[in-house]
Amino acid sequence: MRHKNSFWLNLIYFLFGCLITYWTCQYSYFNIDNTINISETLIAILTLIVGIFIAVSLQKRQNKNQNLYNFLAVKLDDLWNRYNSFDQQLNYSQQIEVKQCTVFFKEFEVKYQSLKKLFSTFEISDQNIDYLANEMEAFEDILFNECSISNNIISYFMCLKKINSKKELIHEYFAHILKRINKIS
Repeated sequence: MRHKNSFWLNLIYFLFGCLITYWTCQYSYFNIDNTINISETLIAILTLIVGIFIAVSLQKRQNKNQNLYNFLAVKLDDLWNRYNSFDQQLNYSQQIEVKQCTVFFKEFEVKYQSLKKLFSTFEISDQNIDYLANEMEAFEDILFNECSISNNIISYFMCLKKINSKKELIHEYFAHILKRINKIS
């Protein structure tokens, strides 16, 4: 049924186009010249070929950049979400298990190295990735060396000011990296 309607609709459009063409030709809105100018025809064909080449190459470049953007954005999003969940755990209590911190920092390091490798593979330079790693190491150092640890539980009430400042810096570096990724597309 749908193909029948499509056929009739296309037939109506065709007849309407024929009617408009006939009407405009009758009242001399168009002057149709039956001679062919070879130089103008060659220029038109060459312009068409160049235009198609430019459009195809721009589209390929746009698709490549979009794919790269999507790939890097997903990797960064995964890393940032993992950090945010750890950050929320820190916000809701004044202590955390050593095992949770150790697991988080190990997972973060693996995902961070993967993201850093992608940036270097695609030859995208961004020093914020290195700054992020440095801040995470400093954050880990504060948790494990400056906060009190007893019975495999880190109590970070005394270090809360330092921890909050590090968390803010880490979020800033994530935002800078996301900004750099957005410049790709």
